[in-house]
Amino acid sequence: MERHTCAPETTTIKRMFLLGCALKLRIMAKIGIKELCEMMLIYGECGRKAKSAASCIVNVFLKAPSYRAHHLKSCRTFKGEALRDQPRPLVRRPRNV
Repeated sequence: MERHTCAPETTTIKRMFLLGCALKLRIMAKIGIKELCEMMLIYGECGRKAKSAASCIVNVFLKAPSYRAHHLKSCRTFKGEALRDQPRPLVRRPRNV
């Protein structure tokens, strides 16, 4: 039986929604869900973890709209330039002794 795997973007969105913190609900009340999902996709593609992505989203979306647009643009260029040729770093896990 094959195991179903989601796309990384979908997994990031699921993780963000499962965080269930009051901060996320406060953000969703201030902005639209489309904008929030777009930010989660960008941070997910940048290789950030769900919790750090949540804190970054909070910092961005509680500021002025012009700052949001600038931050989205800079994050997209970071994703395109910095991560294009670099493989993800290996994570060494401790052995189960």
